Amino acid sequence: EKLGRDAWPILKKRFDVLVRELRLEAEEESKDRLTALLPTDASLPERGFTREVDKLKKQVLMDLEEKVEMLTPAGAPWTEQLYAEEGPMRLLHKYLNIKERELKQTLGNQVKTTVRKDLERMLAGKLVQRLDRADPSMWEGIRADKTECLGVALLKLQPVLEDVGLWKEEGEQIKKDFSKLAHDAVHDRVQDKASEDSLADKIFNRFDQKMNMKKSRTWLFWDTPVKEFEEGKRQAMHLLNMFEASQLYPDNEWPIGLTPPTFIDGDRKQALIDAFEEKIQPELKWAMDSKASNSTSNWMMIGGLVIVLGWDEAWWLLSNPLYLFLFLALIFASAIAYFLKFMGDWPQLLAVVTSKLAELAAPKPGATPGGGSSKDLNSLENKSGRQLRSEGQRPSTFPAAAVPTKIE
Repeated sequence: EKLGRDAWPILKKRFDVLVRELRLEAEEESKDRLTALLPTDASLPERGFTREVDKLKKQVLMDLEEKVEMLTPAGAPWTEQLYAEEGPMRLLHKYLNIKERELKQTLGNQVKTTVRKDLERMLAGKLVQRLDRADPSMWEGIRADKTECLGVALLKLQPVLEDVGLWKEEGEQIKKDFSKLAHDAVHDRVQDKASEDSLADKIFNRFDQKMNMKKSRTWLFWDTPVKEFEEGKRQAMHLLNMFEASQLYPDNEWPIGLTPPTFIDGDRKQALIDAFEEKIQPELKWAMDSKASNSTSNWMMIGGLVIVLGWDEAWWLLSNPLYLFLFLALIFASAIAYFLKFMGDWPQLLAVVTSKLAELAAPKPGATPGGGSSKDLNSLENKSGRQLRSEGQRPSTFPAAAVPTKIE
């Protein structure tokens, strides 16, 4: 009994040393095994990461427990101390919990980095196409692309972070961070495109595409070069306005604390407008000349086709006065409508014609109602006065009503 009482403390001391070595070995081994659960490439881990971690923790604890039991002598008085607060099993369990939290945080950061890169790549691919086309609905498309890419990114991120227990406490902040990331990515791309020297060519190409179709257009007699010219200018200026400032959010829906950034300052915008105006000046003349040169051939071709293919119909029309009258009335109405399309509304034309007729009908300055002039009247008055004096009579003056007034 005395030998037993003296031996157990000695064995306990040696036992504690061996168990501590086993625990440290288990901790080092578990650290490597837990780290191996992380994805080694940019791919996202599948759902179930927490389950794999829990499975590994149980296996590590069971291995240590088996090794400790093999070292424990039968009847040793310290068996229950293995599971005490500061016992080896509890210490290993605490260590595994700490490593689990670190591992999940590492995984969360890794997943956020991967999804962030995916979001930037998705946005870049869509924005390149949007900015190159620069169609009138460019900003509406950019808004839709931003919403779509942001939704896809969060859909990838949320399940993984929920699995590791990070989404509940970080979800709202992650949404704000990723929305800000998409916001900045869009503006960076638009800023780069707006700063390029090729923007001036893009503005002119938008005008040319509408106006002359890169001068491959054949202007026919029914075309309207002036109207197409103005519409082309409007579309070109609309393109410039799209790149001038951000329209990522509608006017009244910008998030609090954010203001629309400007990509083109006033001086550069004016320089682009001046260069554009100078470049498009010859285009209208070219279109008018092209239309004039094509109109004659078009009318001749139509006339030839009418004579060759429609001789019977033309003869039938000429032999039916009622239909001929209706046909001529239709042509006359069409001609008036076509004429008014360029010259203005009919009240304006009527006012111009009336003023011209009034100028032609009005007498010239100094003319008399009878067709004479004031010089003729003075001559007649002098002659009559001399005749009356020769006859001894006093000359009289013309009545006031007979004296002509100057017409302004």
